[in-house]
Amino acid sequence: MVNLKAFRNKIINLLANTCTQKVLRAGYLLVPMIITYACLCLYISWSHIPERNITAEVSALGYCSDSSYCNFRINIDAVGMSEQHKDSVCDNYVEITNHPLYARRIELPDSFYQVFKPICLANEKYLEKMKSFYSLNYECGATMSAKLPKEQENETLYTYCSNLTFNYASNPKWKGNGAEKITYGNGLIAFNETYGSGYLRFKSNLFNQVPRLWSRWDITQSNVSLRLKCNNIRCDTISLEFFGASLFSEMYPRPDYINMSRIEFTDSIKINEIISKGLRFHVEFVQLREMAETRIIVLTSILSLALSLIGSIIYKRFLE
Repeated sequence: MVNLKAFRNKIINLLANTCTQKVLRAGYLLVPMIITYACLCLYISWSHIPERNITAEVSALGYCSDSSYCNFRINIDAVGMSEQHKDSVCDNYVEITNHPLYARRIELPDSFYQVFKPICLANEKYLEKMKSFYSLNYECGATMSAKLPKEQENETLYTYCSNLTFNYASNPKWKGNGAEKITYGNGLIAFNETYGSGYLRFKSNLFNQVPRLWSRWDITQSNVSLRLKCNNIRCDTISLEFFGASLFSEMYPRPDYINMSRIEFTDSIKINEIISKGLRFHVEFVQLREMAETRIIVLTSILSLALSLIGSIIYKRFLE
């Protein structure tokens, strides 16, 4: 007489072994397929040419003259210079030179008090002595993968001040705009009636990310867009520094000075053209080509190994 219980157990064991073998076959394939997918995603991300966008506006207020001027110094650290220098060597800044002779009075607009009211109240005893004011608003954006900080930094209301000058720079804030990550903020420098000069600095860690082997963008090139505005003050120089050997595309207007890592505009007609219409160009970073080639070789080797495993598993488990 057939033992139904034993027969049932044999059927269950047979089905279990069959399912286990199918799961194992799928598991053998799963790991190399995940590796292959990850490699292809990296390949695609490495073809993304990042956009670096700079917008800055400088306004002269109070007692200012036509002899006052500013110089824009834009530092784009695409090669990792900021990792070697922990100071402010890679900051962007606007150099302000104040000449109070034959000054005209420009009323401070309501927007000035709305933005800088906390600063003015906290430093009232210094600012009441100042005559000439220069404000800066800026945004630095980049389409490179980066995590935005969860919390904004607390604002510092007290900064460098003396009887002759006052200097303030806001802590940078962050926001996202689609694929673009943006750092923005403002600054203020003020002078007494004497001649003076100073700097309005602004930085962006999102804008200047250190290139790595695993960076998810094309580390060898970038598109750069520059939009500047000067209100009641003359701009004498616009300079862009890249801290490494670079190849620049043709651009209009053409720079007055070009070396291996920097371009500079000093001609007033060209500067007015840039302020009016902006400047856009393409740049390649020569010294990062070796890093880019290295990561391609490493990734190609990993991908070849994963594809070989997939082919071997399919043949042994399903075709033999």
